[in-house]
Order: sequence, then C-alpha cells, then structure tokens
Amino acid sequence: MVGLIELEKLENLKKKKLITTEEYLNLRKTIIDRYGNFNETKDQCTYCVLALFFGSLGVHNFYAKHIGIAITQLLLSLLLFLFGGPFVASVISTINIFTIDEDGKGNKMTPSPTAKIVCGIFNIIFNVISFVFLIMAYAMISL
Repeated sequence: MVGLIELEKLENLKKKKLITTEEYLNLRKTIIDRYGNFNETKDQCTYCVLALFFGSLGVHNFYAKHIGIAITQLLLSLLLFLFGGPFVASVISTINIFTIDEDGKGNKMTPSPTAKIVCGIFNIIFNVISFVFLIMAYAMISL
C-alpha cells in the first residue's frame, strides 16, 4: 500500500508540473521496482488447488509469495520424509487454505469461498487418510 501512496503523490507532482515527464517516468519505475506490480493479484482458487495437490511441498505458498512458510513446508517434507514430515506440512497447508487471504506482499487474493471449502474438506480427508497410513507404516516397522 505504501507504493500506491507514493505513486499517487508522484501523479500529483506531475499534474502540478513540479517534475518533468522524464523525472516522473524514472521515479515511477523506481517505485514499481521497489514495491512490485500493484495490479498483480493472486487467485485464491489457484492457491487452494495448489495447496490440495502440492500442499506438503509448499507450492501454494511459493505461488502466493509466502516464501518463509513455503521453504519450511518443503524442508519438512524432504528432510523428515520418513518421520511424518509430509503429513505435518500437509496439515499446515490445510490451515493455510482456511486462514490466508492475502499474498506475501499484503495484497488481497481474488476471493473464492467455494474453492476454500472444497479444497479444505478434501485436504482434511487426505490428512486423515495419510495419518492412518502413517500409523500403519510405523506399526509394520515395529513388528
């Protein structure tokens, strides 16, 4: 939001002819480089579908620019594969589906309540099935 405010101030300076067109274009480019493209909104439906199919790898969080959470999920899945890491990362993705409405830059995602509900329910079912298989696998190993 700070970038949008700066762009509005810059537009006002240009309208008042306090800066030249060349200065305006240079400053506008600097603001956009610093804060990113303001019109780039992420789609919540895409976010939910990515969470459903690739949630344990954090792909949906890479899509939404939540890089810290994404790397955590990826590392959990890869480094703790035999110890239930993908299950824990999948639980995190289920929580993400229901709680995250903004991308990593604070921009609201295009809402899709139906996708949230459907993908969230399927993710919960998947987590329960995964947990059962995880328990069965550990039981077989201990025999």
